[in-house]
Amino acid sequence: MPLERIGAIYARQPRLSALFTIAAQAERLALMDTLAVTGRASAMQQLARLLLDLHARLTPLGLVEDQGFDLPLSQEVIGDLTGLTAVHVNRKLRGSREAGLIGRDGIGVRNLDLDRLQALSPIAPRQRQVQPAWLPPPRSPTYTGTA
Repeated sequence: MPLERIGAIYARQPRLSALFTIAAQAERLALMDTLAVTGRASAMQQLARLLLDLHARLTPLGLVEDQGFDLPLSQEVIGDLTGLTAVHVNRKLRGSREAGLIGRDGIGVRNLDLDRLQALSPIAPRQRQVQPAWLPPPRSPTYTGTA
């Protein structure tokens, strides 16, 4: 997207712009947390961190049921997110299931033992809170006929 269009959105929709900035900062913090533990945490700690992060992100969207969620990622992608090989991810997922940390059903991760995962995680999940009172008030959309 051209920077001029982004600038126009910031000028026309300050509330949307503020929310976008908040989301970008939350992503920056999540990336910093991930980088801080990569290479220092064990494979199990990395997996626990990823599952807790996904749980925290999906809960406000209503995508968590029975302490679980769909995880349509290949073991290779999970490995990329955790710094592990796909083979190691497979072993750790199997070990997590056998230890009762998680349940699996197809693409789903179910019945997460959140307390035990948090005890394993090298970092505590951040509490994502947006207090919208300080944001500019919403504007009514105005159709200009241009995109």
